[in-house]
Amino acid sequence: MKLADKIIKLRKQFGWSQEELAEKLNVSRQSISKWEGALSIPDLNRIIKLGEIFGVSTDYLLKDDIEDFEISGEVQDERLSFLSLEEANDYVENTYKRSKAVVKAVVILLSSVIPLFLALALKTGGVIEISDALMYSIGFVAMFMMIAIGVVLLISMNQKYKLNKVVESVYFELEYGAESILKEKLESFGTQYLRSTSIGITLILSSSLPLILSALFNAPVMVIYFMLVILLMLIGVALSIIIPSSTVNEAYKKLLHQDQYSFDKIVENKRVVGFSTFYWPLVVAIYIGWSLWTMAWGITWIIWPVAALIFAALVGLINFIKSNK
Repeated sequence: MKLADKIIKLRKQFGWSQEELAEKLNVSRQSISKWEGALSIPDLNRIIKLGEIFGVSTDYLLKDDIEDFEISGEVQDERLSFLSLEEANDYVENTYKRSKAVVKAVVILLSSVIPLFLALALKTGGVIEISDALMYSIGFVAMFMMIAIGVVLLISMNQKYKLNKVVESVYFELEYGAESILKEKLESFGTQYLRSTSIGITLILSSSLPLILSALFNAPVMVIYFMLVILLMLIGVALSIIIPSSTVNEAYKKLLHQDQYSFDKIVENKRVVGFSTFYWPLVVAIYIGWSLWTMAWGITWIIWPVAALIFAALVGLINFIKSNK
C-alpha cells in the first residue's frame, strides 16, 4: 500500500476531513489533497508528525510492503467504528423498510383533505342533501383522524425501524472488501433508481393537468373538486415510488461516504447548520418586527427571497474562506 493510500485510510478511520488533518499538521488543505493524490510527498518532519497523530510508526508509513498496523489506545479516536458487510446490508434493508413506513404516513397525511373535498363535490353536485355544518363537520373530523393516524405511524416508525447509530454518526470505516461490493450494488441499483425517479417526477408534473383542463373548459365545481382529489392521489402514488428508491440510493451513498456524505461535505454542512441557527431566527425577527411596524404584510414578504439570496451568498463566502485558509 502506497503512502497516499495509507494517509487516506488513516484519516477516514479517525473520521477527519482533509481540512481537520491539515489544521493538526499546520499545513493547507491543498497539501493534504496532493499527498492523498500522490502528487507530492510530505517531508520527513511531516511524516514523523503524521505517525504521532495517527499513532503509527514511520516504517508503516514509508514502507509499501507493511500493511498492518495498530493504533495506540491514547491516539485512536473513540468515535471511530468499523462496519461489516452484513451490518451495511442490514442498514440498507432497515432503511428501505423505514421508507415504506414513511410513505404510508405521508400518503395518509396528504390524503387527509380528500374526505372534505369529496363531501364538497357531492353536495355541490346535488348528489347528497346535507347542511353545510354537517358537511364540514364530517370532513374536518375525518381529516383530523387521518392526521392523527399519520402522526402515530411516524412516531411508531422510529421505534420499530431503528437505524444503525454508527452509520448515522458518519464516524465509521467499512471493513476490508465491503466497499467494493457496496459500490457494485449501488451501480446496479442506479437503473432502478433512475426509472423510479423518472416515473415519480412525471406523475407529479402531470398531476395538475386534469385540474388545469377542467378549469380551461369551465367544468362544474363538482368536477373541480374531483380533480383536486385526483391530483392528491397522483402525488401520493408518485411519492410512494420516489421515496423508497431515493432512500435506498442515499443509504448506499452514506455507507460509501459519497457526495454530500463525504467527510469534507459533512464538515461543510456542519458550518451551514451552525450559521443557519443564527441567521434564520434573525430574519424571522426582522420580518415580524417590520411587518408589525408598517402593517404592510403585502410588501414585507419580499424579505424572504432577499434573505435566501443573501444566505446562499454568505454560505458560499464562508466555505470559500475556509477552503482557502
